[in-house]
Amino acid sequence: MPDSPFEARMCELLHGEHPTRHDELMTNYRDARNYLLRHVYEEIRASEPNLTDHGPRHIRDVQRNALKLLPDRTTGTDGLSALEMYCLGMCILFHDTGNITGREGHEQNIGGIFDAARGTEASTRREKTLVTRACNAHTGYASDGSRDTLRELSREEPFEGERIRFREIAAILRFADELAEGPHRTSDYRRQTDHYESSSRVHHEYASITHALIDRHHERIVLAYEIRVDQSPEGRDQEEWLIELMEYTLGRIRKLDQERRYATYYAPLLEPFKATDVSFNFHCGEQVMDVDLPALRLHDFTVPGTEAKPLDVKYPELSPSTLVPGLIRECQETKAEE
Repeated sequence: MPDSPFEARMCELLHGEHPTRHDELMTNYRDARNYLLRHVYEEIRASEPNLTDHGPRHIRDVQRNALKLLPDRTTGTDGLSALEMYCLGMCILFHDTGNITGREGHEQNIGGIFDAARGTEASTRREKTLVTRACNAHTGYASDGSRDTLRELSREEPFEGERIRFREIAAILRFADELAEGPHRTSDYRRQTDHYESSSRVHHEYASITHALIDRHHERIVLAYEIRVDQSPEGRDQEEWLIELMEYTLGRIRKLDQERRYATYYAPLLEPFKATDVSFNFHCGEQVMDVDLPALRLHDFTVPGTEAKPLDVKYPELSPSTLVPGLIRECQETKAEE
């Protein structure tokens, strides 16, 4: 498998900063990657067939996101060091491998897979500790029952004789993974032929409508949603289904924006991302519907004393129970005129 742009950047940094270790470290990385490609990633679907994609495409997507989140070297801003990139690369490879034994608590089930891919020699133990701890923190709960998993990680850790920004690496992993959403994570055929369990349908439909842009230059994350008004899963009432999908989408927008703020708190390299911009487009048959909805901008600026409101309260036009019936009526009228 050829190196991805993320891996090429890692290779370049290692060659420049650690020329005597470059070949060894890249061999370690590629051997682990190739083991997971042959023996783990595709088996996740066999274990959890109703999950959105967690295979090689997802890994490349998270790598691509991580690279876009980091500063471009042409700006003159320092990003991660070579060893930090190596550690982040390993974390991306392993972060979802625990799904092979089931979704519940998958972030805690990486140790045995790491041993199989990297071996159990003394030289791998330090790397295993860092990778498993960072992967443990990419989702799930902290020891106090909260979602603040990054707080429990050390700000810095020693690795290969250098100091690495460990908590920052884990924050980048977590946010890059959160942003790895889109039509590539689901199957149009399986959705259209009703091959996903009913409890998983909304997750796959959300993936199919989501398009994300990491726009570091303009200090924002951009989300665009492309939603079919005239389709619903077999056996589901159209209006009920669209309300469920819109409610789920609003919840995911809120969660992603929380993850943006959370990641930037723990990762100074991510501080430029100060806002999340959101747009909705609705489709009916061959037409893109002309729906007048406000542009959403979720940002960090706060006026003291201002109360935070849910999206559908702050933007009443987005209330699913109000928006959806009007969309369906308009779609039906459009089709009747064709």
